[in-house]
Amino acid sequence: MNILALALFALQSTPEARSLPTQIRDVTVFADRALVHRIVDVPAGGGSFVVQGLPLAADPEQVRVRCQGGDVTNVDVTEVRAPTMADARREELRKQLVDLGREDASMEDERRILEAGVAAVSEMMTLGSNASKPEVLSGKLDVAAWSNDQDALLARLRAQKKALRALAQERNELSRRKQELEQALGSADVAGGAVSRQVAFEVISKARSSVEIEYVVSNAGWHPVYDLRTAADAKTVELVYRADVYQRSGEDWNDVDVSLSTAQPQVGAQGPEPQPLWIRIFEPSRGMPRATAPAMEAMAFEDRDDASYAKGESTFGFLGEPAPAAPAPRPFASVESQGLSVRFHLPRRESLPSRPEPTRVLVAEQSLKVTPEYFCTPALDTNVWLRGKASNTTDWTILPGRAAVYFGADFLGHADIAAVQPGEEFTLHLGRDPGFTVERVQTEDLAKQPGVFGSRVTQVDAWSLKVKNTGALIAAADGSATLFVREALPRATDDRIKVELGDAKPEPSADVRWKKDRDEQGFVTWALKVPRAGDTQLTWRVKITFPEGAHLSR
Repeated sequence: MNILALALFALQSTPEARSLPTQIRDVTVFADRALVHRIVDVPAGGGSFVVQGLPLAADPEQVRVRCQGGDVTNVDVTEVRAPTMADARREELRKQLVDLGREDASMEDERRILEAGVAAVSEMMTLGSNASKPEVLSGKLDVAAWSNDQDALLARLRAQKKALRALAQERNELSRRKQELEQALGSADVAGGAVSRQVAFEVISKARSSVEIEYVVSNAGWHPVYDLRTAADAKTVELVYRADVYQRSGEDWNDVDVSLSTAQPQVGAQGPEPQPLWIRIFEPSRGMPRATAPAMEAMAFEDRDDASYAKGESTFGFLGEPAPAAPAPRPFASVESQGLSVRFHLPRRESLPSRPEPTRVLVAEQSLKVTPEYFCTPALDTNVWLRGKASNTTDWTILPGRAAVYFGADFLGHADIAAVQPGEEFTLHLGRDPGFTVERVQTEDLAKQPGVFGSRVTQVDAWSLKVKNTGALIAAADGSATLFVREALPRATDDRIKVELGDAKPEPSADVRWKKDRDEQGFVTWALKVPRAGDTQLTWRVKITFPEGAHLSR
């Protein structure tokens, strides 16, 4: 047998790849993608296999196949198109549509006959009524006979109208059936059918083994949402941590383990290097220099390094491993630190269908101790707002998100939450307290020109603030409440402009917590103690001096 014949024989004797059913074991969801983990049993002896039904959203560059107890070779990810509907089925649908069309035409004929009958009977009743009037006047009408005739016509009219209503319902049902058939036929006529991906590979193993397939899908992600429910004394807040998980990958994740990760694979694993900057003297005759910069090298997402794949390592385990003892059910997600990111492993298996709407899942719930405080920024808003100072006593990072705020059973609105690390202090916005009224009035607006020997103009603005406590929710034993009033002083961008705060009664708070705001932002804070059913006054003056002839711009 020559070499060509041997090659042909080997080609003909190559066994066809066997299709293996798989199941999704777990999913890790990132901010804008997800890592799906499938498992499949491979029979003893290995061979060529194919796994079908991966969604088109699966990135072919991010498909990984590993085997415990064997080696995987010749991995090939291809795009496949489902066959279109069989010709016989298509012809059957078309025949059904023709039959329904004929049936609809017959119903239309029947409708016209019934409507003509209704019109005829109505006309007969009208004629009978008009013709009977002279006979009634002359006493020649047989009233009993006439009444029987009218009753018979009326019964006939009712029967015809009832038949019309029944016919209309039948035509509506027939129209629905026609629409379903047309949609099915339209789907059948789309060339090529549904598109998906399949993974072909070879396994070298003498014993029965387990194969894991992981792939990254787009059109998936999650973001946090919170509920804040404040106790009646505003000293504790129940923080409910939920997540909206969306996925439109094209495959349903039914009854799977779900982990939510804060890792950002879209950012990549490599930062940029500095680029050279060029500068030269501008010469108008030569035109403007054109700045250029080399393009950034694209960074592909790799969930694990090559060494871990070569060793067959997995953070999820394999089918071949002995099943561990079932742990006690956890009410909330467990937090698994990954060093550079955090993974929230949900406590129960979830079903996340592929659909436009997100699926909301519970991550955790924690009671936080809160120190309530009242704040007001009267230059912008005369409402008094309740805030709470709290520390993140949880084991997990509070990510930036939107919170629905409740006080008891009342929904107060939404507030934003910034990122908070475990142990870090943060502020919770708890809503408006209507137990205060605030009135802010400008009492002076005066520009003083320089004197004979002066050269500077002085602008003086004075303000008065009156705060009433008509029943603050959070108060001291004597009913009084402390309100932090915050005002922004003008800040100068020119050293020739001087801004001074004067005649403030009472004096601004000297607490060190406000020093940074005062030095860097020009924010002044007063701590006003407002008695219950009483009021407190605050006055201050701002003096701005600047050179004569200059104009201030705010």
